[in-house]
Amino acid sequence: MSTPPNHEVGSPNGFVPGPPGVIHRVDGSPGRIVVQGIGGDPGWRTQPPENLGRSKRFVWLGWKRTVEEALEATRTPGPGVILFDGMDDVGSVARGIRRIKAALPGALTLVWSPVTESGPVLQVLRAGANGYLVKDDRDRTLKQAIEQLADGEPVFSAIVAGHLATWLRAMSESPELQAVHLSPRQVEVARLLCEGRSNKEIADQVAISIDTVKLHVAAVKKKLGVRSRTQI
Repeated sequence: MSTPPNHEVGSPNGFVPGPPGVIHRVDGSPGRIVVQGIGGDPGWRTQPPENLGRSKRFVWLGWKRTVEEALEATRTPGPGVILFDGMDDVGSVARGIRRIKAALPGALTLVWSPVTESGPVLQVLRAGANGYLVKDDRDRTLKQAIEQLADGEPVFSAIVAGHLATWLRAMSESPELQAVHLSPRQVEVARLLCEGRSNKEIADQVAISIDTVKLHVAAVKKKLGVRSRTQI
């Protein structure tokens, strides 16, 4: 497979590492989001989805067949957004997400799939996926989802958010979640996070300050033993 023409990473090509998922030009111009694709399409594709490779906002590293190939390609620019296209084998995707999280803790994983059934969706989210975008989502494009994820906000299509909310309600009544002693307000904040709400949206809905929301989010992350709000 040939390297995409916009594969401009590393300081020799005018870029330097930035925050997780972002690299910056040496001249100080706006950062770009590093995106690596993983897919299993038998026909195989050479073009980036939604013309990501032509956008100045993204550095598209191309499609890789396996997680190991993707990890090798992503080490040079640093962790960014790892895009899983399709989910023919949910177990393989879940294992791939766990492998990426172990090898590149700063990487963000986004599943882009037509699958909407709660079982496989929750399986990959429990594996650590930071977002799940259904392919016919009318609320956001893939580009918008990647930007939102890189900005630190969770990305879930509406039907996926519904599965998460249902699961969280069930978990809130289980001994496992009760054992971590989440308060009713913390459960409410966690539910809104699962719906993809921003801190400001949560503050407006719950009628508390953004600073208080941040405190609740930090408490929920600590009690659930996760490092990112998108893992809640």
